[in-house]
Amino acid sequence: MKKETKKNVMLGQHSMLRLRIALFAFFYIVDSMCSARALNRYIRHYEPLSYEPVTLHRGRSVGGRWKRSVDTQGDIVQVTFKALNRLFRLLLVRDRSWFSDDFVLVTSRGAVNASLDHVYSGHVAERVHINAQKEVETLPQERRVGLKRVCNLEVLVDHTLFEAVLTDMSGEREKALDAITAMVATHTAAATDVFSRTDFGGITGISFEVQRVQ
Repeated sequence: MKKETKKNVMLGQHSMLRLRIALFAFFYIVDSMCSARALNRYIRHYEPLSYEPVTLHRGRSVGGRWKRSVDTQGDIVQVTFKALNRLFRLLLVRDRSWFSDDFVLVTSRGAVNASLDHVYSGHVAERVHINAQKEVETLPQERRVGLKRVCNLEVLVDHTLFEAVLTDMSGEREKALDAITAMVATHTAAATDVFSRTDFGGITGISFEVQRVQ
């Protein structure tokens, strides 16, 4: 009788231990799921990047989050941010290589003198000690090497898109135009990345340049 009682007590303790482990695992999973932000069914985790806008053209630094290169050209920007419990550093340089030399921006008020100084490209720096000028200055040049065929593009922007961007920019027309041209540059870069690596029956190295945005 005593042996049976002792056995039952041991079984009960073992069951309680398993229950505690199961509950711990359950709450750990729930906590992990709650702490991760799901954007949609394809992106299960994302972290919003919060930062203060800076005026690059005036050379003003906000909060030490970005800094210019000491190079005399002054067009290299280093941006640091924290995500996924890691510190990342972006090396960015002004890049208008996605636009042709005779690029024209046409609005409802006619052609305007479009500045592309707000368009940047770059990459995440992987090394701690890095020559920013050397790492960044060759990006546009390297991208042009080996490109055998360039297709000129004329992009027509839907008026509803422009109105939406204009609203986001609090009605500031110049900022809205900058946002549109930056958006066009991003899509052109993505298209070039895909087509330049595709072999169309022996035709390779296809790239795109925007000649006109209207």
